[in-house]
Amino acid sequence: MNITRRDRDRFLSDSDEELAAACTLDFFKSTGRGGQKRNKTSSAVRLIHRPTGLSVTDCSERSQHRNRAAALAKLRLLIAREVRCHPAEAPEPVACGLSNPRYPLWCARLLDCLAERQWDLECTAGLLGCSRSQLTKLLARDGALLEKVNAERLAAGLGFLHG
Repeated sequence: MNITRRDRDRFLSDSDEELAAACTLDFFKSTGRGGQKRNKTSSAVRLIHRPTGLSVTDCSERSQHRNRAAALAKLRLLIAREVRCHPAEAPEPVACGLSNPRYPLWCARLLDCLAERQWDLECTAGLLGCSRSQLTKLLARDGALLEKVNAERLAAGLGFLHG
């Protein structure tokens, strides 16, 4: 996939409507808890982001509207974890919270910095003005983010980070 940083950052900053416009939406019936409402209505949502080819599903709620919003949030985080752009621009030194709308963009820029520095935490932490242990704690707040960093570090022959 050939996505520029500008495009990636725009996908992460777009409103839900703008991001959904770049996706193929599929609604289907899901199984599981929720009774007849869930089993008889097409409340589950699958999003396929056309520019990147990334796909997410959500069927956690009985409401199609809530599942669509949850799937869009999942898609933003997936784009942030999977789409790397170089050269990396350092993220803001202060990490934003997981519920902050700018969190996916912060994650993407942090991962860009880590990738550019061959997943070396010491070097990246210095760039961000924090310690290696502080950076590890930031990564550990988000299990999927820590898993992504660990997978890349293992592929690069580096040690596993414990959260």
